[in-house]
Order: sequence, then C-alpha cells, then structure tokens
Amino acid sequence: SFEEKLAALMRWITEHPGTRMKQMATMSTDWEEKWKVGRWINNCRQIPHRVPEEHRAVFQAVVVRSGYGQEPSFEEKLAALMRWITEHPGTRMKQMATMSTDWEEKWKVGRWINNCRQIPHRVPEEHRAVFQAVVVRSGYG
Repeated sequence: SFEEKLAALMRWITEHPGTRMKQMATMSTDWEEKWKVGRWINNCRQIPHRVPEEHRAVFQAVVVRSGYGQEPSFEEKLAALMRWITEHPGTRMKQMATMSTDWEEKWKVGRWINNCRQIPHRVPEEHRAVFQAVVVRSGYG
C-alpha cells in the first residue's frame, strides 16, 4: 500500500540522517528485497495521482527531507571533486569522467568541470581561485 511505502521511506530517512536519497536507491522491505524507492519517488512525482490526496502534503515533506532530487550546491560539487583527487592521486581526470556521490550514482564530474570552464559565471566569485587550482590539480583537459 501507499502508506507502507511512505512509512518505509520515513524509516530510511531516520536510519540515514543527512544522506541524500539517490534516484537509483533501493532498500529492503517486507514486500521486496530490493525495493526501488528512488524510482517510486520519481514515479509519484511525475504522476501525481499515484499519491492519494490525503497523503500529498506528507509525501512532499518526506521527499524534501530525503534530499531526493535536490541540486547539490557548488560547494558540495567542489568537495566531491577534491575527494576524487585525493582518492586518485596522479590520475588524470577525463572529460567523460563520472563518480558516485551522495546525490547521483554516476555524476558527470568531467562535464561539470567543462561547463564551469566554458560558462565562468557558474563558478561563484568567491570560489573561482580554488576551482581553478583544483581543476589544474585534477589534470583535467
């Protein structure tokens, strides 16, 4: 039932405080070993009539609290890039590079760097020097 799925999502949030729900997230439930909770959220958001009227407000609040679908901040993206550099010393970052993050299973970090370099206003003024230094350190380009 919808109520069971919503309760399972609420349990996940309680068990994973501060963790952003990924689109491809799965979880073990009473009804399915690998329930595709991320896909369920996505389906409910795209087809609103799947969410019973009496549960819409709670569903929206729970989804927001789960962090699902929220765009990460520039600082979060920069921190992920710095983590990649630390975990892959001496490895050159490729344009098509992807990495697993809290917000996406295969975040296109190479594309993000490229977009930031081609459209400089995407990099907040206060982060430009650090961004440039990190990109150089990554061996990108």
